[in-house]
Amino acid sequence: MITKFVLPVLAFAAFAVAEDCIDYDAHAAEIDQCCSVPLGLPAAPFEGCMKAAEKQVPDKEIHSLLSCAFECYTKEVGIVADHAVKMDKIKEYMGKLEATAGNLRTAAWGACAEIGPKIVEALKGHTLKCHPFALEMKACVSFLIDRNCPAQYFNDKSAICQKVRSGVPPCHH
Repeated sequence: MITKFVLPVLAFAAFAVAEDCIDYDAHAAEIDQCCSVPLGLPAAPFEGCMKAAEKQVPDKEIHSLLSCAFECYTKEVGIVADHAVKMDKIKEYMGKLEATAGNLRTAAWGACAEIGPKIVEALKGHTLKCHPFALEMKACVSFLIDRNCPAQYFNDKSAICQKVRSGVPPCHH
């Protein structure tokens, strides 16, 4: 289900300059509350990775900071190596979730992994302190989860969440 539309949706979203778009930076906290599908990944390593990222990025520029934090985190939990998603490890983690959540997350990671090489190509020449591949994978998965959130997990009926769920693309910055 997800794989059929991920490429066109992400391609459109990546270059969105439409009048109706969502500023994901401005609405991040609200968007995080739209869908409560469990993450399925261990949370503990993220704190240490965030602290390490803060040392790497002294000016605390948010995109560089998050790129470093997610690069560290995905390596720490073993789901990304050499700018590629390790689907065997993803399936291991997601297999511990309730079936609806696990299947949705596995499908989202799989769809994003399929376009991983295109993302790597698009990121050539990036200017961030750390490579943003892991951050882009996190964004890709979140994008798909939010749009395909099962009714039992869709816990916020706000206008922003309705826009996210209906596929309104992120604004291009």
